[in-house]
Amino acid sequence: MFGIDVNTIIGLLPQDNNAAMFILLIMFGIKSLTMVFPLSWLFFASGILFSPGKAICVSLTGQLIALTIPYILGRKCGSEGMERFRKKYPKLDRLMEYQDHNTVFLCFIMRIIALIPGDVLSLYFGSCKVPYHIYAPVSLVGCIPIAVCYTLLGDEVSNPKSAAFIGLIACRLILCVISIFISIYMEKKQKSENNN
Repeated sequence: MFGIDVNTIIGLLPQDNNAAMFILLIMFGIKSLTMVFPLSWLFFASGILFSPGKAICVSLTGQLIALTIPYILGRKCGSEGMERFRKKYPKLDRLMEYQDHNTVFLCFIMRIIALIPGDVLSLYFGSCKVPYHIYAPVSLVGCIPIAVCYTLLGDEVSNPKSAAFIGLIACRLILCVISIFISIYMEKKQKSENNN
């Protein structure tokens, strides 16, 4: 995509660890405003550059930044912005119906099942004026499994035959399967509620 990949991202970062971490966090912010590269590449880059513990901290901080910027923009857009999102993403209508029952659960589960792009979700929750102190921590917890998995994969990418790499790929596949089942369950539940 536009000639950018994980190696390009790593090549743009300075040699100094602290400076690299700072620039990488800025990239998380830029990513939240553009579709130039996937968020997973930043997780991979973090895993390649830093020790596992530090890489996870950088990735989760970056994820929080990527959750926050579109949320703030969504709050500024208000209801007019929400109408535009609803036209572009019809699935948001179903979210709005479900949100009346449990906003906290919705903030969490939508990050796991990833039916709608993360940036659009953040804009949506911001435009709905979901309180940030609820939205941010709950959304971040929902993002942890994928963020940690991709970050640790970055650490193991040089050794794809290792048990750790295979285990992480298996975890990612399990998360995909779980998200599919949750999505099907939510769809069926909503249909039954609409029929009653």
